[in-house]
Amino acid sequence: MLILKIFIGLLGISIIVFIHELGHFAFAKLFKVQVETFSVGMGKRLFGVNYKGTDYRVSMLPIGGYCKMKGQDDLAKEIDAGDKGVPPEPGSFYHASAWKRILILFAGPGFNFISAVLIFLVLFQIGVIGTKNIIDVAELENGTSPAIEAGLKAGDQIIMIDGKQIFSFNDVISAVKDKKEEISLLILRGDQELELKVTPQFDNETSRSIIGIKGLITIGNLNQDSAASKSGIQNEDTLYLINGVEIDDFYTQLKDFYNIEKESPTITVIRDGEFVEIKTVRTFDENEHVDYFFGTESINLYLKMHDIPTGEAFKLAFTKPLSFIKENFIGLYSIITGQNKEVYSKEDLGGPLSIIGGIGGNFTELGKSNMGLALYDFFSTLAILSLILGVMNLLPIPALDGGHIVISIVEIVMRKRPSTKFLVGYQMVGLFIILLLTIFVLKTDISNIINRGGF
Repeated sequence: MLILKIFIGLLGISIIVFIHELGHFAFAKLFKVQVETFSVGMGKRLFGVNYKGTDYRVSMLPIGGYCKMKGQDDLAKEIDAGDKGVPPEPGSFYHASAWKRILILFAGPGFNFISAVLIFLVLFQIGVIGTKNIIDVAELENGTSPAIEAGLKAGDQIIMIDGKQIFSFNDVISAVKDKKEEISLLILRGDQELELKVTPQFDNETSRSIIGIKGLITIGNLNQDSAASKSGIQNEDTLYLINGVEIDDFYTQLKDFYNIEKESPTITVIRDGEFVEIKTVRTFDENEHVDYFFGTESINLYLKMHDIPTGEAFKLAFTKPLSFIKENFIGLYSIITGQNKEVYSKEDLGGPLSIIGGIGGNFTELGKSNMGLALYDFFSTLAILSLILGVMNLLPIPALDGGHIVISIVEIVMRKRPSTKFLVGYQMVGLFIILLLTIFVLKTDISNIINRGGF
């Protein structure tokens, strides 16, 4: 299973990097810049074909790929040559005009953005995956909250906000975060639909509007041989309390739960609008000294496919990427400046190990019970990662597309190439930033693997 997990993760990374490099390749060909090598994978060449001056190859390491254009090393040669300079050869990258170089560089992230829209367009034609979206109410600093005052209760299911259908708790956050006036909630309480009015309040810690609720975890695809199933927990049960304590971070509490030696906590679940207490049955493996209560080290969530109108699918295919890109930049800014720590944490910046584990882990877990959902989640994750790759590559850091775009823009504004002194300083600062980021994300990846007890 671990091998499959790694393979699926590497496959996902290779697909989005291939799309990125295909953008550079297509625009380099368009502007008559010679592409010397187009590789799927990194490292030693395994096999391929030379066609019209380009070596199309498959390389040994399945971790992305690259598009090598003629003359891309001219910048390094110019730095080495100092003020003497190195005149670019015809057909080389730096022989092309600055605006053409900008388009070639932007084409990589651009293809990532376009591919994300196309993937979402196909997926949303199939439908939208949603959770059961059961909520709990939370008291704020003054001992109450807009949700409590409006009459919301633990176990309510939010169906619509201001006439817009809600598929997940993230939809709730998105629908509320910019609201200042009264909003209308359509909720399901047991088998009864209710409409409630609530006025959000601005939260300084998260810099957005909130109503004082939190999402709860609803179980799906429960392993029937698990201790949870034998205890009486059922699919579509929503986890509410452990030993009478409200669940704030279930995965942290679950880890503590697994470390409780031979005790059988009581779990309160919400089932069909009713609160049900379940005295759990524990089973222990004397060799491994661990009991995965739900059958695995994580919980399979209740997921359901919802049909949406074709017009809404087209709208979502464009608005979701734009919203995600905006959130990405806000998140990066918040992490760098230390703002909104309740929402954005530097621990969220995962590296290649986290990405591989995330793609492969989700696919293998969902694939055990529903291959259709596994494939949907796989391509949805690819679309999101494609957006992330596009955004990150546009950052104005040397060695990234954005850094080279900055050099070309400076050249257009100054109407000449930047000085060698500027290029040297720019490269050194960029390499230092890249080194720090690499160390940080690898440290985060390794810490996450240790905390999870595995890849």
